[in-house]
Amino acid sequence: MKVLFVLDYFPPHVGGAETLFDNMTRELSRLGVGVTILTQRLPNTKAFEISQDRRIHRIYSPVRHAFAVVAAKKCIRLANNSDIVHAATLGGLAAVALVEKFIKKPVVATIFEVWGGLFLKLQKPPMSVINYVTESASLDKYKKRFCVAISRATKNALVKNGFDEKKVSVVYPGVDINLFNRNAKLSLRKKKPTILFLGRPGVAKGINYLIKAMPMVKAALPEARLLLLLSKNPAGEYKKTVSLVAKLNLSDSVEFLDPRPVKQLPGIIKSADVCVVPSVSEGFGFSAAEAAACGTPVVASNTGSLPEIVKNGYNGLLSEPANPGSIAKNVIKVLSDKNLRRRLSLNGPRSVKTFRWDKAAKEYLKIYKSVLK
Repeated sequence: MKVLFVLDYFPPHVGGAETLFDNMTRELSRLGVGVTILTQRLPNTKAFEISQDRRIHRIYSPVRHAFAVVAAKKCIRLANNSDIVHAATLGGLAAVALVEKFIKKPVVATIFEVWGGLFLKLQKPPMSVINYVTESASLDKYKKRFCVAISRATKNALVKNGFDEKKVSVVYPGVDINLFNRNAKLSLRKKKPTILFLGRPGVAKGINYLIKAMPMVKAALPEARLLLLLSKNPAGEYKKTVSLVAKLNLSDSVEFLDPRPVKQLPGIIKSADVCVVPSVSEGFGFSAAEAAACGTPVVASNTGSLPEIVKNGYNGLLSEPANPGSIAKNVIKVLSDKNLRRRLSLNGPRSVKTFRWDKAAKEYLKIYKSVLK
């Protein structure tokens, strides 16, 4: 079986979708699937390479939204040599929707989350309008296709948008438990109560709510410190985060860490007393699942897929979305209660055992075979 993956983002770009399809395509390749990937070409990457038996084609696109157009011709050619076309991410979905009349092959789509009106709420025009229209048009094209949702929350959102419930399967991403586990060695000094956020400073990640919670945390626990392990892209959101820390006079208790190779992340996660995931929208919270796997308690927003990963009172605590006071209350609770912290820590690795890459790949393979029939 040969599968063409069309994704506007893929490693070395960093993000949840990139993590999912990097691991998923490797697992599928191990199962004997011929994997071809069509994605954007980033600086210092090759136009074509073979990596771990995956044939990776990269097309230069001046902006993300142009990917669908510039990749169209290549997509048609590669699709003709494949049995199935698998589309994912905003640009990838748009690219396959644009050329579907010419490829004549079964299409499967992976949907991470449905933003809908959130684009208009969280982003500024004209980008908010462009993203809203692009998502709406793409989803309309896939309503009769076989789709994979990466969480029950995403499936529910798709069904509400008119998708056939019988054609939407939930396949959770995995967590690399060989890397993220309780045996990871601490890589940072742990003299003070330590709070950690790691990820991209995107508009949906809610970092501003966590920062606004810090004055309340410090009023109760003056020694508490916040570590922000942030990508510097998007640059505008990163600058906003730095400015907010300065505006609230938190520079002495908030430390910015540069992005690290994935192999260094478990040690940083283990060095924290609590990992906070304050997202206002989340298709699948990789940082929440990875923190739980390491035995670090999680405080997460009660929204999107996060309640499917963080069980309130079991491996973490759930906060009201976009509510600094609720975040502060839960962070203080975890940092102040040693017995609670120990219980959440012990339950963390048990709670994520169902998130396995080999299991997910086998489920994808079943979907492909079903589609081909």
